[in-house]
Amino acid sequence: MANLSQQKRIRMMHFLNQLKSEHKNDDACNLPRDRYRVHAPKINWHISEEAQSEWGDIFDIDTNPGDRRTDIVVEDNKTNTQIIMDAKYYEKTFVRAYMDSNEEKIRTSHLNQVRGYVLDSEYQGSKIGVLVYPMVVNDLNKGKLFPIKGSHIIVKTINLADDWRNIEKDMLGFVSKFEKKGA
Repeated sequence: MANLSQQKRIRMMHFLNQLKSEHKNDDACNLPRDRYRVHAPKINWHISEEAQSEWGDIFDIDTNPGDRRTDIVVEDNKTNTQIIMDAKYYEKTFVRAYMDSNEEKIRTSHLNQVRGYVLDSEYQGSKIGVLVYPMVVNDLNKGKLFPIKGSHIIVKTINLADDWRNIEKDMLGFVSKFEKKGA
């Protein structure tokens, strides 16, 4: 039997996969296909062309650091906005800040991962990163924006114990916030 953390991960992945697969059926998803594209693209690394000539005599050069694939991306053709979502499966959304045990912060590695996706995405339009966590302790249903220069990142929680229809309604409402803003 899966432990609580594994169950939440399974539910989160199921939800994300359901959103991707439902989008393929015209009548199954509330995101109109003529406006939105839902997919999970690979984000390419921007490899330096000069590395071999600059460093090749000192180091072995590896031009393939591995694949980076997003969990889900929603592209809004009307507002020309790409929303890059990455799901995390931690019971605690926040952790104690390094060297300050009284302050809680989002894991820097998670922010950096999504920021890298946003910065390296080849989408020609506005881009925003979203970290999605299961709601356990912290309720960030509205979403918390980190206005990092060059790449805004939002942290959002979803209640995986809720009914799937409510989860879908919550996430579709979240995506619609971007059309109101005109991101």
